[in-house]
Amino acid sequence: MAPDNRAKVVSEATDLVPIMRVVDSETKRNLFMELTKEWMTEEEIENKFGEEGLRAAFFFEKMKLVRSKWQPTERGPMKAYKTFYKSFKIDLTVPVLELTDVLKAATMSEEKFKEIEDKIIELIQEGENFFGTIATTLHCSPTFLKGIVKRSSLLEYRGHRIELSER
Repeated sequence: MAPDNRAKVVSEATDLVPIMRVVDSETKRNLFMELTKEWMTEEEIENKFGEEGLRAAFFFEKMKLVRSKWQPTERGPMKAYKTFYKSFKIDLTVPVLELTDVLKAATMSEEKFKEIEDKIIELIQEGENFFGTIATTLHCSPTFLKGIVKRSSLLEYRGHRIELSER
């Protein structure tokens, strides 16, 4: 399949979180639609969509929804983005309880999400980054915690640990 005709296969319930977050604001939705058509540099994204657009591009990259490359510009090399996928193939069977955790992580208010994200960051900064311990400390299911991490542009799930993103 040529890169521009790829379909992202979603076979894990928590992978629905970033897909749902692509359309949680007009800026994200419009940027994502633009990136399905053409490459855009960070400067072009910021000029057209502002700081929110740049944050969205970083989020899309973290979720592997876009690819990036260095592109020459008048101001020197600049990172540019374009979507990896033209479609999504969703093929999963998930217990109802897990699905409710996924939907809760994807649709909770920004304030509540930020509160949980800040608590996770605080735990990591205190030296606790083991996934199971964080889930126990926050009194939440592993599915919900993984959904929160996938929603966050500041956190990454690596092995059995949650770490701060490099960006």
